[in-house]
Amino acid sequence: MSIGKRFGRKIPLPPTMKIKLDLLEMAHADALVVQLKELGISRDEFFSAISRSMTEGDLSRHQAKMLTSRFA
Repeated sequence: MSIGKRFGRKIPLPPTMKIKLDLLEMAHADALVVQLKELGISRDEFFSAISRSMTEGDLSRHQAKMLTSRFA
C-alpha cells in the first residue's frame, strides 16, 4: 500500500485497483439482491441460502456479510 497524507497525517491507502474491484463487487451484490427481491425470495430463504453457500465454501464471510446487509 502506498502512504498518503490526509489532514497532515500519513495513512496507508489501498491501491486504485483494489478500490475498483471493491466497487465492482458491491455493484454485483446490489444487482443480485435486486434480482432476488424481484423473484419474491423471503428474508428467511435468503439467509438460509447464504449460510449454505458459506458452509459449502462458495462465499467468504465478507461476501456473505455484504449480501445480507444489502438484503435487509
